[in-house]
Amino acid sequence: MVYARHVQAASTGNQQLTCLQLGNDAGLLHLRQRLLEREGVTLQNIAQRNEFERSIARVEPDVLVVDWTISFDDRRMLAEQAKRTRPECVIMAFHASARNDDWVDCACDSRRGLGILMSAWNQCLNIAQLRRHGHAELEEEYVFVADAHRKYVYASPAALSLLGFTLPEMLSMTVDDLTFPRTEIAPAMFEEFKRTGIMEGDYVLRKRSGEPLRIRFKATALDDGCLVSRWQPA
Repeated sequence: MVYARHVQAASTGNQQLTCLQLGNDAGLLHLRQRLLEREGVTLQNIAQRNEFERSIARVEPDVLVVDWTISFDDRRMLAEQAKRTRPECVIMAFHASARNDDWVDCACDSRRGLGILMSAWNQCLNIAQLRRHGHAELEEEYVFVADAHRKYVYASPAALSLLGFTLPEMLSMTVDDLTFPRTEIAPAMFEEFKRTGIMEGDYVLRKRSGEPLRIRFKATALDDGCLVSRWQPA
């Protein structure tokens, strides 16, 4: 039996984000429900799995959570259904190996504790807010978004493909981690950007293989203080 739950979570922008959570273990879902409710997230029952597609169409979730208790093939199928219904839907997978899956936006092993769960949840909220706002900058081919702590909160599919990372892997990194070679240049440039609000120039990124990738970039600030960097290979 696959259980579905509807999650409503207040974002930092005071907008309501909706989420469908699916899993085979009702007890595990209830446990996660209690943990999230302590952090201000409200969950309620919606449907069994055979009503999943109707629930997606009715709720139009910002986030789809698929639990590790569902088989890999079913997780991927459910994610694809959600994307067809709502292309901007964020896919969150509760499975350690999901970090390597290209159809997952955010991966989490919730058995590691509340801190890991909430960190992953906040990543989902960040991505969902970016997609909901429809920033024109995000429509370009090669795009990164980083928060005020230089931690990545979004990367475009083309950027991920060129560098060889999945989105969950990118969300665990900072700008410093992708700088080639890793030096103190990233913090200094970031501080300058925060003073000016705009920056452009040349930079060298590190691919997954360890090879350098020279780019030409232009960075601007979003309303929430994040930095969005649009770039092209040099």
